Amino acid sequence: MANKKTVLAIITLIILIFNINLVNAQLDTKYPNYKELEYKGLKYGFYKPIDYDTNKSYPLVMVLNGFTDTIPHDLVYYKETFQKNNPCFVLTPICHGNPFEGGGWYDLFNDTLLRDGKLAIEILENTVHNFNIDTNRLYIHGGSMGGHGTFGILSKFPETFAAAYIICGGAKVEIAKKLINIPLWIFHGELDDVVPIHLSRNIYNEIIKQGGSKVRYTVYQGVKHNSWENASEEKTLETWLFKQEKGKNDEIPHTTEGLTVEKHQSDYIGNNNILKWELPLKQSNQGNDIWYYIILRNNEVLVEVDGNINHYIDPVILDNESYSYKLIAVNYYFKKSKPTKSVGIKK
Repeated sequence: MANKKTVLAIITLIILIFNINLVNAQLDTKYPNYKELEYKGLKYGFYKPIDYDTNKSYPLVMVLNGFTDTIPHDLVYYKETFQKNNPCFVLTPICHGNPFEGGGWYDLFNDTLLRDGKLAIEILENTVHNFNIDTNRLYIHGGSMGGHGTFGILSKFPETFAAAYIICGGAKVEIAKKLINIPLWIFHGELDDVVPIHLSRNIYNEIIKQGGSKVRYTVYQGVKHNSWENASEEKTLETWLFKQEKGKNDEIPHTTEGLTVEKHQSDYIGNNNILKWELPLKQSNQGNDIWYYIILRNNEVLVEVDGNINHYIDPVILDNESYSYKLIAVNYYFKKSKPTKSVGIKK
């Protein structure tokens, strides 16, 4: 029996190595500017922009992997359509450390950057030194173990990055004071059974408590640890990330106009309130485009919707209840408009 288990383990390892090499080969073939490199024993993917021009400076994004997510992925940043509008460098260091055995990027319980986290920063510094990188536009993100690492690196190098997003990660609330000036988007699944949601929620609340205003927190209801699948469907995620630039600021957006609400009754979908509003005209100042809208019902946050949407259906079902709504527009730099005047309806 022991021999069979040994043989099975060897076969599994061979298949895993084959799959990793196959993915690497495919990325190398598909993207000539992508390479697999190694630094002090830490392997990493390196992508250089198409038609790299030494007279221009480029943004850079670093992606930290999760514990079991050690196969290089075909990232959106490599796509020709993305690079056409956002030419950038990409670094994807791969940590094989087991966080349950003292490995990983960052020890969140002791607020300590581990070996691979330190090496990731050294790789970043070497890349910035050897290429023309815009140091006002360095970005970082990661999920799960990579989310812990992103929090950890940000806490140790709070002046380095222009923005970051973290998926199902966590850190001690004590680091929040170091993050208040970094634009952040934090994601977590409500039912995460691997990384408890309170790790994200508590640090978000502490950032707000410390006076931070450049943070957004998105919870996926009914979702467990695989919240990266939901985050990948966020249509504004990369747009938001690449708009961030250290020192960049913008005006407060105008109050949304034309908010209305009407009652709708249906035998098929039940009672609901239909909200509609006017989208702002496109301006030459695209930096003030609306990122998302916050809808308040009875002065409490009901939902957030993307900035290109001008309607929402609220499936309220209680009769003889009064409902009032307001709308707040938020631009890509976290600036909020004044709320609209309240519009109400009685069921």
